[in-house]
Amino acid sequence: MRGTVGAFLQLAFGLVSAAASASSPDPDVVEDIDLDAAKGATAPPGPAATPTPTPTPVAPLAAELARLDAGGFARLAAEYWPEESPPDPGRTDSLYKLQLFLRGRYARGKHFELALSGQLNQSWAHDAHGFRGSFEALLRDAYVGLYSSALDLRVGQQRLAWGNTEFLSPNDVLNARDWRDPFVGPTELRFLPTPMARVDAECGAWSAQLAVSPVFVPDRYDVYGTNWAAVQPAAGPAINQLAAQTVGMFDRSVFDPAQRLLQQTRLPSADFGQPSFGARLGWSGNRLELHLYYHLGYAGPKVALGPVPGTLDVSYVRRHHVGLDWSALLGPFAWRLDAAYQSREEFFRDDFLTHESRVLKLAGAIEYQTGDTAKVLLIEAYYQHLFDPYPGTLLFWRSTSVGVGVLARWPLFAGLRAELRAPLGIRPRNGVARGELVWQQGNWSVSLGGLLIAGENRSFGWYYANNDQLYTALRTDF
Repeated sequence: MRGTVGAFLQLAFGLVSAAASASSPDPDVVEDIDLDAAKGATAPPGPAATPTPTPTPVAPLAAELARLDAGGFARLAAEYWPEESPPDPGRTDSLYKLQLFLRGRYARGKHFELALSGQLNQSWAHDAHGFRGSFEALLRDAYVGLYSSALDLRVGQQRLAWGNTEFLSPNDVLNARDWRDPFVGPTELRFLPTPMARVDAECGAWSAQLAVSPVFVPDRYDVYGTNWAAVQPAAGPAINQLAAQTVGMFDRSVFDPAQRLLQQTRLPSADFGQPSFGARLGWSGNRLELHLYYHLGYAGPKVALGPVPGTLDVSYVRRHHVGLDWSALLGPFAWRLDAAYQSREEFFRDDFLTHESRVLKLAGAIEYQTGDTAKVLLIEAYYQHLFDPYPGTLLFWRSTSVGVGVLARWPLFAGLRAELRAPLGIRPRNGVARGELVWQQGNWSVSLGGLLIAGENRSFGWYYANNDQLYTALRTDF
């Protein structure tokens, strides 16, 4: 959920992923040259002479060479939550997923690119009513890139990451997110590529970027009936009963479309009249980088009482975002800082309406770099301050929130590695810890892990405390 639930889910599991490079390496080129033709010479006269063949034109530049790349992965996963007594009808006790992700890229030299990717998801969820199947096909990247020595242009549906921290990442605001399985699903699928036009330019140590999104794409999440839905048992019997009755109006065969229908009552116009706009200015020096950001977009969802008693009005509001990030390499350590100010953001109250406030977000990290992606040690601290504090109680956050995040990944033996991700809240006190063992051989990997969640009253760990789980997954990359 964009804003509160979504922001803390983002904090609870690192969601930063680097933007994919669009330029292809310069291929080798061999060009045959006919010296006589080049001088305008002809064959000597005589009966034995034969005409010199006209050389076939060849591409003089690498820009004329074409290249096609394709790949993806297939993943089969099972997730299990310990059964409660009595069973909660709004919970899933087991989930089985089959996922296929495909990507393709066509490039012509260094001046043209066409990128496409998509995913197929088939899942079977078991709850108090039995099994419920779900299938979806999603188009992800779909853009065209045009490149020159001065400017790069990408137009279409794409992922554009801002910021450089792992957990909170306050500047990563251009793409929508998928919160339906936020902790153990593939990292590549947690951000939703967004329609936009993007222009990049570089001049020495300086770089600039402009991005325009003509339409608004909301985050994807469930309202009720799954373990990471917005309405949980901690919301209280009245809200759970209302949510169950609302979702119960739809047949289980249309469970997923019903969730999307219930997420909002009003969206920004899709007629290209309310676009989002972003700009980034960067500078890089010797082992040092600095970026400045501005984004005019949307905050929300904003939840208020509807015009009819017993109804809610769910909408999105314009907001300004100003931020910066800084990174430096000092010996084997990478130091990073992300900072952002937003003119409006929505925070859930304990009555499930939202409170609007200006907000400051800071995240700083130190990472021990070994040069091996299988060996990672990172510690990150975050700080969030609301300039317009709510006099009552907020869910998940306080007027000033502080916490740390730990990421450790290390190989053990014979292709086995261990990983720990643990965002821990200091104010409010709560935490999420995900431990995982991964055995990898070639393109195949098997993972086995678990998730523990706990926290003080009205914190994220308190609200989702019933979601301790075990999971396993088999994956192959191709």
